[in-house]
Amino acid sequence: MHDPAALQPPGEARAGLTRGERIAGWAAGLLFVALGIAVLAGSGDMAAGPLVAAAALAGLGAQALWATARGRRSWLARIGPLP
Repeated sequence: MHDPAALQPPGEARAGLTRGERIAGWAAGLLFVALGIAVLAGSGDMAAGPLVAAAALAGLGAQALWATARGRRSWLARIGPLP
């Protein structure tokens, strides 16, 4: 089988995500997509504010799922620890 780590120069950091990072990425992505759907379903009216919030939450969640599936850090993971 093909081993991508064998192609890296010695001493260089391994690319990709650990198993824990993948699990956290999938969980965060699914949570944000669910939050976007909940905001959309919970808003009784179709005002611009809830629609923008739902689109932003669902978009961040979808990007996190896509990045995790590709083995990369998502936008949510790149913002770092918040206070």
